[in-house]
Amino acid sequence: MFDNIQTVKRKGGLISNHYLDMQFWMITDFGRHQSYRKKLDMEQLANSVRSWPGIRYSITSCKSIHIPIRSKSGAYILVILDRSVYILDPTPIEEIYKLNPQAKYVNRIIWIAEHLPKAISKACPGSIWNENIFLWQQNIVRDVSLYTRELSGFLVILLMSTWNDGKLNLPFIKDGYELRKQMLGQLLTFKENTCEKNMPTGVLDFISCIRKIQNNI
Repeated sequence: MFDNIQTVKRKGGLISNHYLDMQFWMITDFGRHQSYRKKLDMEQLANSVRSWPGIRYSITSCKSIHIPIRSKSGAYILVILDRSVYILDPTPIEEIYKLNPQAKYVNRIIWIAEHLPKAISKACPGSIWNENIFLWQQNIVRDVSLYTRELSGFLVILLMSTWNDGKLNLPFIKDGYELRKQMLGQLLTFKENTCEKNMPTGVLDFISCIRKIQNNI
């Protein structure tokens, strides 16, 4: 996501999507019993929602906030705040939630509604994101491909990078192999790839070609 923001900034575009990482959940101790939660550090919480290091932009001007969530089972889902609350879950729905799918996400949405305004009000006072998002319209996006729990993390990253104005622009993915291959391509071309110096010349030439194509898109 940091790489995506850098690309937009380099081309002179506006940063319209703000991405959170897992720090937001770790700092707030989501999922831990209240008797064992550590005292909430407001400065840490604010830092977890600020603009990414080295790239200055205003969260207030962003159209959406992307919030990845990891469950205890290891599966990942994505919540996007984009004038409404969009829930993108690439894992099959459990039998217990078949009659009321919304119930699966209630606790997570309440948690975001409680803690995100606290973080935003300190990191970016006066922002529209200080509103109570629990009152916003909630939508479960139905056209997300179903994958196993092991692949959900790969797909969530893809969902984050292809969301635009309330719509997904997913490339055609026929299986998990194709999904892993696309993720590997993104990791190899990541500009902060610390392993790049140890790669063979042929691989580096291949990566260079991919980057040139990306820069011309």
